[in-house]
Amino acid sequence: MKRYNCKSSSQVRATSIGVSIVLIIILINIILQFNNIGIYASTISLFIIIGVIFYLLSFSVSRIDLTENHVVIHKFFEKKTIPYSSISKVNRINNTSITMTTGSQGFFGMFGKTMDGKISYVRDRNKMVSISTQNGDILISCELPEEFMLELNELKKNIKL
Repeated sequence: MKRYNCKSSSQVRATSIGVSIVLIIILINIILQFNNIGIYASTISLFIIIGVIFYLLSFSVSRIDLTENHVVIHKFFEKKTIPYSSISKVNRINNTSITMTTGSQGFFGMFGKTMDGKISYVRDRNKMVSISTQNGDILISCELPEEFMLELNELKKNIKL
């Protein structure tokens, strides 16, 4: 098994820290204004903010493993498995803007669905790889993307033999 770590780019780190600071200020303000706002509005606001943070954090990818038969994308709360047999093509993507329809545009990464229908698990746009499968395209980023692609293509060849 080969393991590839997924680290955030400086842009993603800066966005995540900035948004986190704003959310903390909002949470502190809600707590300080608890009596003025009302118990229901304050509680609902707190749950919405905390829920959004955990929802976006759940897409954050920590590492990608290449096992004997699968690509395993390890997210914060779960993992996604892609069988090699379903992968048709692996391409390196140059640094490009990712336009999201749903998901995060920089808070913990670029996660969700893109305008062209791809699923994105990108934390660093400079290290993107596109994996084309029978079910659609998946964008990922990892350390050493060229090595990842070579290893994945070699494992795919061996599985077909």
